[in-house]
Amino acid sequence: MSDFTVVGRLFKPHGVKGELKGDIETEYLEDVLSKGLVYVQEGNNEIPYFIESIRSQNPFLIKLETIDNKEDAVRVAHREVKVMTNTLSKIIVEVSDLEYHYLVGYTMIDADHGEIGVISKLEEYPQQEMAFVEKAEQEFLIPLHTQVIERIDKEARKIYMDLPDGLLNMEEEE
Repeated sequence: MSDFTVVGRLFKPHGVKGELKGDIETEYLEDVLSKGLVYVQEGNNEIPYFIESIRSQNPFLIKLETIDNKEDAVRVAHREVKVMTNTLSKIIVEVSDLEYHYLVGYTMIDADHGEIGVISKLEEYPQQEMAFVEKAEQEFLIPLHTQVIERIDKEARKIYMDLPDGLLNMEEEE
């Protein structure tokens, strides 16, 4: 049996054509919209439904294929909306699973700007890992990507970067 992740919830029916009010968690909305397939538990089974339409904002008005009247909508109302976990583009990542997890506490040095600060934490974003770098009262969000990392000195606990022009300038002006 496949592993499912709860991404939202269906609420009460709306109208007589099978629409339901529902909520999809923001972090999963792109996956749900792009795949157009969700699962709703009925009995002991996860039943797949293609999304016919979603409109409005949270709460959304959701129309599932084959749910064409109020009676059908009542049958699936007040249930969790799920997707297969292995189809998610954003899978929750443990810190130890991050490629650069060991860099917390390292000093970041840029080729043009010199010392930027110390990496306080890392977070996974869709395109790459991001380092939160603190210096005095400022915090910079810096992408960790092989194209901008020149070298990592593990002994000295320093990471040398060649950051794109404007990345630090924009944040320094704030």
